[in-house]
Amino acid sequence: MNPDVNPATRTTDAPARTLARRVLAELEAAGVAHCHWKSNDHLLAALGGDTDIDLLVDGQRIDDVYRIFAGHGLRRGRVAATRTEMGLEDFLGHDETTGALVHFHTHYRLVTGERHLKRYRLPWEPAVLASAVRSDAGVLVPHPSVEASLLLIRAALKIRTRDRIRRRLGRRDLAGWFRAELDALRAASSDADIVARVESWLGEPCAEAVADALAHGIDSGGMVRLRRLVRRSLALQTAYRGPGARVRRWRREWAWFQRGVSRRYLDRPRLFGRGLPGGGLVVVVIGPDGSGKSSIVADLRRWFSPKFDTMAVYFGSGDGPSSLLRWPMKALRDRVPGDRGGTAAPGEHGGGRPGWAKVLWALALAREKRRRLQRAFDARHRGVLVICDRYPQAQRPGINDGPLLHRWSGDGERGRIARWEAGPYELAERFPPDLVVRLRVDQRTAERRRPEHDPDDLARRRAFVAGLAFPQARYGTVEIDASQPYGQVLEAVKAAVWRCL
Repeated sequence: MNPDVNPATRTTDAPARTLARRVLAELEAAGVAHCHWKSNDHLLAALGGDTDIDLLVDGQRIDDVYRIFAGHGLRRGRVAATRTEMGLEDFLGHDETTGALVHFHTHYRLVTGERHLKRYRLPWEPAVLASAVRSDAGVLVPHPSVEASLLLIRAALKIRTRDRIRRRLGRRDLAGWFRAELDALRAASSDADIVARVESWLGEPCAEAVADALAHGIDSGGMVRLRRLVRRSLALQTAYRGPGARVRRWRREWAWFQRGVSRRYLDRPRLFGRGLPGGGLVVVVIGPDGSGKSSIVADLRRWFSPKFDTMAVYFGSGDGPSSLLRWPMKALRDRVPGDRGGTAAPGEHGGGRPGWAKVLWALALAREKRRRLQRAFDARHRGVLVICDRYPQAQRPGINDGPLLHRWSGDGERGRIARWEAGPYELAERFPPDLVVRLRVDQRTAERRRPEHDPDDLARRRAFVAGLAFPQARYGTVEIDASQPYGQVLEAVKAAVWRCL
């Protein structure tokens, strides 16, 4: 067996030239010391973009690291203040060969600790980098004895008071989550090497605790003992301690909880996790019926949201989310006499002046659009990626997200109502989105995807969307052929948005 190969990361998969592998190969070619320093039992998943790449690099070569990352289109994530860690940076990239969003969790220092608070510095970066060996996956990783030593220390420092309470109640095995990984690393090295490494780093008491644990089996009691000894040895290597550390961790846990609630339920326009490197971005997806815009918006958000704080905004008036004020109107609109709040203007397709039902609908819809515009731009100003399904427009009143009461605009007292209703549409024209993605679809495809719609109406909608112009959009309008298979369309939209981050 090749002594320079870590069997714990052995694989039979042929290395593909994915983004992660290209970046790591260039770091090695440039002579930048580096290694994937932890969780190498999930190394292939990390290289494929399914999990983070925990990359330790030589901090003295930081300029070369920046140059190489930039050369491969990686963007630096701007982390919210509640999540900032010293000595770590996030770089993310779009791997167009696989469609994955690749995340390099880049360490210039080894830091670890409890969940939500990496407060301990492990000052052994040179030793870890010097021990690096090549795995069969084709990338550099620490020697198995070094990785096993780090794993034991990390596991001990992750233990919190609540974990000890759960252990006493018989509800938590403090060693269960890493025991299999440790066994694989022990099989690739020797217990004597692991104990010697721990002793050189932390001293004899910690080494004795590790030797005892390895000899008699890793259990919760041994991990609690090791935690006490490791914390004592690292007394000078902690950034926070005592009540201050607890308060800081609780604040981060609260921010983590808020981010989860915002992502799943409330869509709050705040930065709880990681923002865009160049500031927030408002992206609008428009397209006629049958172009798949709603699916694109949902999948685009699903792709970005694990790595960037992302908010979706629906500006339409159809089956998407609506305000509490307009919700009962949607439920009753088929039963109320008079003009309905549809997409066609009064008189556009044979209608007259708006009836009372349409007036109420138009005012409620205008209020809703104004509030959603405010939320979208609040989120953008705070660094959030905002993905909009449709966008208010004043270019063609009375149709497709345009004002509905325009026929009253010069009609005395009723003109004031019309001008108020037109306000958010004019506001949207004055402050356009940063990027517009226009999905184009041919007539044949539109009819096939929407067989229940009138072909002439589909043609009118296609022509209308094609004629919308956003000349002041910061990054312009990207035209995408949505008649292609859905997967190709989604990848094209991902690439277009990524270039603007």
